[in-house]
Amino acid sequence: MFRSFFLLLLLLVWGCRPEKKAVPQTTLTHDEIVKAIVELYTVNAALDINDAAFRDSTASVYFTQVSKILGRPAEVIREDFRILSAYPDTLMALQSKALDTLRELQFHLPAKPAIHIGIN
Repeated sequence: MFRSFFLLLLLLVWGCRPEKKAVPQTTLTHDEIVKAIVELYTVNAALDINDAAFRDSTASVYFTQVSKILGRPAEVIREDFRILSAYPDTLMALQSKALDTLRELQFHLPAKPAIHIGIN
């Protein structure tokens, strides 16, 4: 009786252990990927491109510019994003860090003075 209880308890503990999650193997560090995401967001916002077809056609130019900023080849950056697309949880965490970075940058921008046109 005690042996079967112990065996059942052992199976229960072993069956309920957390599953090891696969970690994506990327060339860039997570900080470099976050910086690349920030740069891509910044370029997209600066150009104010809402047309997905046009944005896709200029993606190679984006990656070329980001590669110059990061000092890494554009194909490495593109390949790392392709790898991360298979790991949505990791990609979402990195995207969240990038958005936090953008919020922090926006917070530290100098405030624009109010425009007064003489009507109060």
